[in-house]
Amino acid sequence: MEVRTRFAPSPTGYLHIGGVRTALFNWLLARRHGGQFILRIDDTDTARHVDDALTKIFEGMRWLGLDWDEGPDVGGAHGPYFQSQRTDNHVAAITQLLESGKAYPCETSTTELDELREAAKAAKRPFVFRGPNRDMSGSEALALWKEKQCAVRFKVPQGKTTVLLDAIRGAVEWRTDMLGDFTIARDGGKPLYNLASIVDDIETKITHVVRAEEHLSNTHPQLLIAEGLGAPLPTFAHVPYVAAPGGKKKLSKRNPPPGVMVALEEYEQAGYLPEALVNALARLGWSLDDHTEIMSRQTIIENFSLDRVTSAPAGLDPDKMYWIQDQYMTALPADEKIELMMPFLVRAGLVADPPTPEQKAVVAKIEKACGDRLKLLSDIIRYGAMFLREELVIDPKAMKHLRKPGAEEVLAKLHATFATLEPFDLATIEAAVNDVREETGVGGKINHFLRASTTGETVGPGVFDCIEILGREKVLKNIETAREKIAAEAG
Repeated sequence: MEVRTRFAPSPTGYLHIGGVRTALFNWLLARRHGGQFILRIDDTDTARHVDDALTKIFEGMRWLGLDWDEGPDVGGAHGPYFQSQRTDNHVAAITQLLESGKAYPCETSTTELDELREAAKAAKRPFVFRGPNRDMSGSEALALWKEKQCAVRFKVPQGKTTVLLDAIRGAVEWRTDMLGDFTIARDGGKPLYNLASIVDDIETKITHVVRAEEHLSNTHPQLLIAEGLGAPLPTFAHVPYVAAPGGKKKLSKRNPPPGVMVALEEYEQAGYLPEALVNALARLGWSLDDHTEIMSRQTIIENFSLDRVTSAPAGLDPDKMYWIQDQYMTALPADEKIELMMPFLVRAGLVADPPTPEQKAVVAKIEKACGDRLKLLSDIIRYGAMFLREELVIDPKAMKHLRKPGAEEVLAKLHATFATLEPFDLATIEAAVNDVREETGVGGKINHFLRASTTGETVGPGVFDCIEILGREKVLKNIETAREKIAAEAG
């Protein structure tokens, strides 16, 4: 049997990291078995659509490397892949259920339903609705629905136990006596989610529905609908939710914990590597063994299986994700790292688009000098801006060093020394600074004066590396700017 999985997001907002983890598990399962991964857009909730959400879904999936075999922009034999374009299929299923006596038209008003609900509450019994038309013949039911275009309810069989063999949670049972006749189409004939979703899964020949555990409550109605249509059931697997740090509460999409990124685009913008994020998300509820943390995408694909997905919530650990990212950054060849960092510098306006050869050469020097300080691709902005700005920008913390007694005199001597220093390389610069240190008796403070006046920062690569990267002309210009600021503050 060919394995066919699907991811069916709604274009109602950004891609939540929990949803991305679900998409990844579906993609991995399909790739593991040489099957097909389908992207379907469940876009029937038009009231909640967000204008650019669809674009963000496509871009985010592609950035992460979760390519789809069938779906929007790709096509396939089982389209269309927008749920809103499959209404005829849903109406055909409703018609079949009405004709076969599995469903019936329901004209019970909201007011009447509320009264029945309150009566059940007063009698201290569960409210399980059975509509007055449930015993209509199939032909009567279909005729009335075509005439009135009223809501349609599924006729839930009574006295039955439905059993789902969930690939992650094991056997899950429901008593049909506790489930009222549920609505499958609103007034006007618009199909509801439970019907549309399972019909689409059946018609696109999905073999494995791997989705968040919050959908478990939808599974009982969907099983009954599939049975009513005489369709084979896919294998269901309900993945536990992604918990907030600490593991006690679900990671909120609307109110995320402070400092915790929950949108996929946040990780991209922060400079995470896609491979690192795939590794980190795969470890959220799945494991290769009891000790392996770092795994290539291919290793994960070759070993992924649903039986190793835990049924307990998986806590998102930002520190662990950052650590995994660091492992991938450390292993990334310098030339690839530089190439991936360039777009961040372009967006920050620090290099041209495209970067000039001279700018690329400077960035290469920055990358080498920074070494393992570069944990995220975006860190190049933090550590590289001082070298790439046209004008010196002095951080307030750095300015504190320049206000100390003797700073201006030391900078004057350094400026004069650097102006004639030959060659202007690392060893010669360090020796010259040591001479000025001894001459002025300023001690270790000279490094603070030097870093603050040349880079405008208090942290970064070694100060002599910074001077070499900046070059003589820029160093002299920056020291002069710093001296002007000192003089201006002195009045």
